[in-house]
Amino acid sequence: MATLPSQGQLVLPLLQTIHEAGGQAQPADLYDALAEKIHLPQWLRDLRSMAGKAGEINVWERRVRNTVNCFYSVVAPPSARPQG
Repeated sequence: MATLPSQGQLVLPLLQTIHEAGGQAQPADLYDALAEKIHLPQWLRDLRSMAGKAGEINVWERRVRNTVNCFYSVVAPPSARPQG
């Protein structure tokens, strides 16, 4: 894999990873497990970029957070969404 998977490509493995974690997980708990599930190379896990006021961010972790937030914004009420 030479690029990060899209949010759409992450949804099914993300749901499987959450299921394997007992049905609940914070984004920070998913980064490594999801990366291993999709065989994401370490260099993509470590990729960093500038993100405006946020400064330098980990691109993989941001992709996972955004995928989680996008998924929950479609299927879950605000009270059921993970915090963090």
